[in-house]
Amino acid sequence: MNVKVLYIGGCPNSKRFIAEVSELARDRKDISFEAVLVDAENLAQMKNFHGSPTLLIDDLDPFYTAGSSNVAEGLTCRVYLDQEGKLVGSPSRAELELVLVEMLAK
Repeated sequence: MNVKVLYIGGCPNSKRFIAEVSELARDRKDISFEAVLVDAENLAQMKNFHGSPTLLIDDLDPFYTAGSSNVAEGLTCRVYLDQEGKLVGSPSRAELELVLVEMLAK
């Protein structure tokens, strides 16, 4: 399974997000992890980039919902909905872990 975190420079939520996903993937031999800095030069080539940070698992964004207010376009920060419906800068560690486990099971 290929896991990527797409992020932009200056996004305050990216550092923690990258660290948590990297740590969750570190001890798994079935996961390859990469953090990808998205800038103006490579933005046009990016698919499934919905703002920073974006998690892609085998090129799919498990947190993407079409038409949702948590989806951004371009070089901007992204927000997520937590379990209480509040906007937050990134999913919780538990939510990230659950998504990885569910995707591995498929």
